[in-house]
Amino acid sequence: EGSGEEMETLTAAGSVVGTPAYIAPERVVGGAYDGRSDVYAVGVMLYELACGVAPFGGSGESGIRVLLAHVHEMPLSPRAHVAELDEEVSEYMLRLLAKRAAERPTAAEAAEALERLADKVGAWSASASAPSAAPPQKFVSPEEITRSGEA
Repeated sequence: EGSGEEMETLTAAGSVVGTPAYIAPERVVGGAYDGRSDVYAVGVMLYELACGVAPFGGSGESGIRVLLAHVHEMPLSPRAHVAELDEEVSEYMLRLLAKRAAERPTAAEAAEALERLADKVGAWSASASAPSAAPPQKFVSPEEITRSGEA
């Protein structure tokens, strides 16, 4: 008792850990990974924000299908979803989603490029053509929740 030798593990050796929608190809196949796996996940999030859809997998697709898509399929150009999107911004997102980690920028390089592209992203997102996955939600502060419970 107390030796730690009988401690349960949460994952088996060689298993994939991560959310299927955001996992980098090298993580799926059990390859070596570094911060560029996180850059890939940021690329997935940016694609979703800009296009209103994930680059891989749609509603109801199985996790295995999504994992295989990350490894074997190329995403559509973001401009295929949003024609008004700046070409340089579209290309940036695709660089973040490169299949080979070595072809992706480092986190520092990705941040630097995003800062450089911020004006183009800001101008586009302020336009009426930006996709909206859901209507804006009103933020409710903890104080408002407390007050509404007292009424």
